[in-house]
Amino acid sequence: MSKKKASEEKFNQEVWIVVLAAGYSRRLGQQKLLLPFGGKTLIRFLVTRLLAASADGIVIVTNSEYPKVKQEVNDLPVVVLENNQSYQGMSSSLKMGIQYLHQRNVGAALIVLGDQPFICLQTIDLLIKEYKENTYSILQPIYKTKPSHPVLFSFQWFPEILKLEGDQGAKTLLKNNQDKVTLVKVHSEAPRDFDHMREYVEIVQWGKEHKFF
Repeated sequence: MSKKKASEEKFNQEVWIVVLAAGYSRRLGQQKLLLPFGGKTLIRFLVTRLLAASADGIVIVTNSEYPKVKQEVNDLPVVVLENNQSYQGMSSSLKMGIQYLHQRNVGAALIVLGDQPFICLQTIDLLIKEYKENTYSILQPIYKTKPSHPVLFSFQWFPEILKLEGDQGAKTLLKNNQDKVTLVKVHSEAPRDFDHMREYVEIVQWGKEHKFF
């Protein structure tokens, strides 16, 4: 693993998870985060799992047009932000979460997509550990040969994230700054997501086979 350490002084050592849960699920035709999942809704299943990770906090950005998503997690020990500009794309939700962390002087953000319910907690904990011990500026897991989610950004990237536009999230930022990304080899499977009902059925079946519920 190549070392590309952050040079600036950190805000603090806290790492928060930012869950992007403000999509419209247009390809599915219904809000995927509210689908049944292991006796819960998908969003509650995911967030309940994330609470077992070693993050210092969790902020969830939801779509104000789907208040039921917020209601599903409102009673959990997390911060929920409603994005009334979700139509502007994923970057609007990412920026809302990052702005919240920036105001709290949080040291790093670990970005999790709301439709990846089986994201590996060990991978999350490994990224957090690497950041806190080595002060890397961007950390991304690599599964076999493929870099994927979740991605950790130290606070020094917050101003750049706040400039993003459209529906690409932080992809453009990663693409344009590959020399600043430290890849962390992990042995778990890459996180699964879905956009169609057939894929939803498959991911539920996968969860049953792997004893998630």
